[in-house]
Amino acid sequence: MHWYKSKQWRISTIIIGVWLLLIFIVCTQGSPVHAQDKKSSFIELGTATVQATPTEDPTVTALNKEKLAQEVKQLENQNEPDSLSWVRTNASIFLSTFVVVIGGLVGLWRWRADRKEAQDKDLEDRKADREKRAEERFQSAVIGLGDEKEGAQIGAAILLRTFLRKGYEQFYVQTFDLAVAHLRLQRTSNPQQNIDTPPLTTLSQALIMVFKEAYPLARSQMEGENKLLDASYIQLDNANLGAADLQRALLQQASMRNIKLYFATLNQAILFKANLSGADIQNSDLSEARLALANLSRATLFQVKLREADLLEANLSEADLRGADLRHAFCPRANLSKANLSKASSHMGDQSEGSLSKDSYKNADLRNADLSDADLSEADLSEADLSGADLSGATLSACKLIKAQFCLAMFFKGELQTITNDVSEAKLKAGKARFRGIEVLRVKLSGAHMKGADLTGARLIRTDLRNADLSDARFNSAEFISVDLSGARLNGTNIEEALSWENSNLRDVKGLTKEQLVICKAKGAIIDEDETTCLSQTTDLHSTSSQNDAIQTPPIQVKSLTSNPDNNNLSSSISDPE
Repeated sequence: MHWYKSKQWRISTIIIGVWLLLIFIVCTQGSPVHAQDKKSSFIELGTATVQATPTEDPTVTALNKEKLAQEVKQLENQNEPDSLSWVRTNASIFLSTFVVVIGGLVGLWRWRADRKEAQDKDLEDRKADREKRAEERFQSAVIGLGDEKEGAQIGAAILLRTFLRKGYEQFYVQTFDLAVAHLRLQRTSNPQQNIDTPPLTTLSQALIMVFKEAYPLARSQMEGENKLLDASYIQLDNANLGAADLQRALLQQASMRNIKLYFATLNQAILFKANLSGADIQNSDLSEARLALANLSRATLFQVKLREADLLEANLSEADLRGADLRHAFCPRANLSKANLSKASSHMGDQSEGSLSKDSYKNADLRNADLSDADLSEADLSEADLSGADLSGATLSACKLIKAQFCLAMFFKGELQTITNDVSEAKLKAGKARFRGIEVLRVKLSGAHMKGADLTGARLIRTDLRNADLSDARFNSAEFISVDLSGARLNGTNIEEALSWENSNLRDVKGLTKEQLVICKAKGAIIDEDETTCLSQTTDLHSTSSQNDAIQTPPIQVKSLTSNPDNNNLSSSISDPE
């Protein structure tokens, strides 16, 4: 305060000096007027004296009068206003006043500069003192977290949140790292958690809140450094991280069982081998996330964005993927057994503007994925790659499979039924696709490449297979009801092993023998009439010649085919008409 008092005294001195100078100027301007008044009175007095002398010579009197008139005229000329003379008279006054004012302003400026410098120095001192005290408080929080008493640890965890306020930017990254480190310790100190997920402790809840709030702040501090905040191996079981911002988070091999991550932002997050079993991740954004080998079994992924996500060998068994966006997702060898990927849901209600459309599985890479018992009702799998996928027991009701690829896919006791299903241009090329036990109702498979497909035990009803390539396909115990196979390629098939061809169209089929057509007709198939006539005549000639031979060949019994569906060598028991 001493500097303030000294500066105040200097300012007071300058102000007093300026006032005294102004008073002096006013007094100086008043003195000429007073002198002129004196001269006027003196002239008047002199005039009166001359008039009082009677003996003065007339000549002298005239001279005196003339002199007096000249003096009066001179005085009048002097009293007339003259701007130039006024400036000459007062120039020095104005100059001195200007100099004094400028000096005062310079002094004032210097005082303000000195005052600002002192204030800045005072602020720097205060800031340094505050940083020192904050550093001491942070160190006390670090020590408190390492205390053996749980109460001290909880207090330290709560104290950490105060370092996430504005003005403590230098502590953001340190606070995040500290929270992650202690959440990792809980995982390593309790190995039995690999079997069960215990409830959260008060300390864990406090540390999880610090982690949730610190991550986006620490990430903003790291922008431009091209570095990731490492939270791998963290223990977050049963945590509530709803609406958390974990964009680009590194959560490799994190334990996040039964975690609540609804409406969270996890796009571009790295969750390699993370355990998210039973997690609630509905309505979250996992676009471009890396979930290879992650465990998402029984997870709720309702309307989750998984566009362009990496799900290589991920475990999604029994997961709820209704309305999930899997466009361009990479899912080779992913386990989707018993997963629910259906689009229809009675409790979805009206779809808002931000809800997912029905093209959310387009271009999905599901090669070698396990989709056994999965519900794919109304799913749009157009252009999806299901090569080698296991669709055993899968429900594909009302799904779209336009240009889908099913090379080496397996359907076992699945369900593929819809009124509007379109599987046109589906690629079962080089197929050997296994449709064992599948039920296909009203599906369009016209022109499909199903060479080598295994349709053992399959049941196809009102299915369109026109011009389809079913070469080398297996039909053991299959049922075909009102199926259109006109123009289809059936070379090398055992079509006669099917249980039923009721009302199925086999006109213009290619690659079947006459005996196979006869058997199919006997089982209800519709074939060309000219071929039927030719076949009946050939059969009569063959039976006549057979009666003349010593060896009697028993006639073909259609009934025996039905009673013995597993007879795979029936074609060899039919004699060659040639």
